[in-house]
Amino acid sequence: MIKKVDASKLKVGMYISNFDRPWLETPFLFNKVMLKDDKQIEKVRKSCSYVYIDTDKGLDVQESESLADADKKIEHEMQETIQEALKREPPPEDKVAFHEEIKKAKKVHSETKEVIKNVMQDVRMGKSISSGDAKKVVDDMTESIMRNRDALLCLTQLKKRDEYTSFHSINVCVLCLAFGRHMGYQKHELRDMGIGALLHDVGKMKIPDEILNKEGKLTEDEFKIMKRHVIYSAEILSTSYGINQRALEIPLQHHERYNGTGYPKGLKGDEISMFGMLSSIIDVYDAITSNRVYHNGMPAHDALKRMYEWRGKDFQPILMERFIQCVGIYPFGTLVELDNSDIGIIISINRIHILRPKVLVIINGNKKPYGEQKVIDLTEKLPDKNYKLSIKNILDPIALNIDTQQYLKGKGLLYTTSS
Repeated sequence: MIKKVDASKLKVGMYISNFDRPWLETPFLFNKVMLKDDKQIEKVRKSCSYVYIDTDKGLDVQESESLADADKKIEHEMQETIQEALKREPPPEDKVAFHEEIKKAKKVHSETKEVIKNVMQDVRMGKSISSGDAKKVVDDMTESIMRNRDALLCLTQLKKRDEYTSFHSINVCVLCLAFGRHMGYQKHELRDMGIGALLHDVGKMKIPDEILNKEGKLTEDEFKIMKRHVIYSAEILSTSYGINQRALEIPLQHHERYNGTGYPKGLKGDEISMFGMLSSIIDVYDAITSNRVYHNGMPAHDALKRMYEWRGKDFQPILMERFIQCVGIYPFGTLVELDNSDIGIIISINRIHILRPKVLVIINGNKKPYGEQKVIDLTEKLPDKNYKLSIKNILDPIALNIDTQQYLKGKGLLYTTSS
């Protein structure tokens, strides 16, 4: 059984299956650790407030709760917090419908992939970069997000394990623009945010390939080298025409943390700019939901629960809550089981009734694939005013061997998103 345990209660012989923060931000070479001595326990306590232990592989502790019980509490608290916040701050309305915007969104997404690949290649070869093409695609993405944020947001689900850096740059840009719009930023502010987000990781092209593409966690010395990428990014962009100081806040500060444990300067609280705080949330969200060469990403809904727990430590609390409002309790692409045992994929976020998205059903209650497309709107009610269907469980597509991307970009489906 997986249990959530306060770090003060750890003992030699316990088996840690997860930490209270992204594994890459811990001092451990592996994401699962058997505690063998007090020195190791002290190391955990310096990094974590709590951890998750596997009682089938190590010692148990009585004063703890199961992961399932802990998750239920967090999910309930998160839902209540977001619902109350939405009553105070209704989200901005889209100007056009999803199906009207998706074709334009696909076009700009495809153009952006080419631009970021060219920029990365230029940096890798030691050439100076021209910001003109990047600014154009950011302008186009900004216009798309202003018309309908979900069209581009849905495309952030189309990721490739072997092209992580390129897709991560695009996803961070799209998410920053969507979040910025949700926060009420004007177009000129969104453009600054977008250019900083799209190019926030260009400095990684100056990191040796054996470190950048290492299949596993970096050693302490390798991590010191990797951390230089934020400085390299800022240096490259500061010499590029048309990129202002506010845009530079994102490459410089997206690894800073609210409690001061980030890098490169260890900024704390309001010492971090608003762009820096927004981008730090988004950078972590996309990173932990993406498949990498050395680990599989977690489902988006699970990632939001973990990050909700980390607010106040890693992230500014109100901003974290507002980010969840923006992407939804059940983000686009989340695999769910309905209470009639059908399995489906979230294809439309309901930002007013956050527990009532639209679901593309792919497997029926008898575990048979649907022969044709079926979309269910969870706001539909029966004559007695009760809802027809609700979400029962969040599912892990990797554990079930379900490739959600094939449904999201399959020809003939309601939301054809192939590029």
